[in-house]
Amino acid sequence: DLDLQFGQVATHLNLTPRYDLGGLATDDQALADPELARSYLTEHSSGLSVLAAPAQPEADFRVTLDHLQRMVELYRPSFDHVIVDLGSRLDSRTLWVLEQADVHVLVLFPELAALRAASLLNLFLREQTPLRARTHVVVNHVFPKELLKTRDIENLLRTIPAAEIPYTEIEMMRAVNEGVPLVMSRPTSPTAAA
Repeated sequence: DLDLQFGQVATHLNLTPRYDLGGLATDDQALADPELARSYLTEHSSGLSVLAAPAQPEADFRVTLDHLQRMVELYRPSFDHVIVDLGSRLDSRTLWVLEQADVHVLVLFPELAALRAASLLNLFLREQTPLRARTHVVVNHVFPKELLKTRDIENLLRTIPAAEIPYTEIEMMRAVNEGVPLVMSRPTSPTAAA
């Protein structure tokens, strides 16, 4: 969870991590030892291993690009996939992750401000960063009524969404509040399927 000030991946999975990314960044011994670095991960019942965001927002200032590069170098050989939640901030760390990635998944709400931000992000990345990743847009319908139609999104972003997550307020709220992903608690629901 690279949303270093207010990351909530652990909360959304109902995890209580003993250690977090901020702690790993200050542990030189663990940054040099893959086995020790694994002790900073929190295991989820699904088999997912989570390196949680720091518990305190000020830890953000202690995590450098070098720390992040060393972490990815340590964990990459142990996993088939490394998924990084970047939050919504660009800095040298998030740009480096974007440059390294094979796939980008951009999740957005179908409202004008989110689409404008996504458009600005795409323009910035095309101009500033050599990206090799494929980008997939996922539209998360968190509102009961469509604010923008799919064709509006396609026109504004010049891409067809890879997926659309249908609005199901109670299921979504329950999943977040209970920390149990819908794909586990209600795997046959349309939202989980999407």
